[in-house]
Amino acid sequence: MAGIPEVVQDRVRGHYQVLGRLLAACPVSFGDEGFHAALPKTGGVYIVESEESLLPTPLYVGQAKDVRQRIYTNHLKGNKCASRLRAALIDSCLCKNEEQVSEFLAQECRVRCICIEDARERKLFEHFALAVLAPKLQS
Repeated sequence: MAGIPEVVQDRVRGHYQVLGRLLAACPVSFGDEGFHAALPKTGGVYIVESEESLLPTPLYVGQAKDVRQRIYTNHLKGNKCASRLRAALIDSCLCKNEEQVSEFLAQECRVRCICIEDARERKLFEHFALAVLAPKLQS
């Protein structure tokens, strides 16, 4: 990477390592009985992916200061106003209404997450993951 400052190269390498850990994290299906308890109650970045094919399809990347609350309360149990993921599922026509969103998440989706406590680093990594993974429901 000629011409790119070493500090930038180091940051990119660091983000790739974190992305590798995120993609290697054990996925938890939204429909699992222990779903709520399996989510960390810390700050972090998460990927919601579809399980409908052999290779999981990234649908959504997000970050939160409390991953459990964001994913369980807003995305799984919330409504379109409380969750960009739910709104995107309806707006993209993958789901027709709130009930279908809940069913789709429970039957077809899983989440992977990684803890990142520092809010600035969490936001920077979220943007990096969005750029690299190009999730289906985010442009």
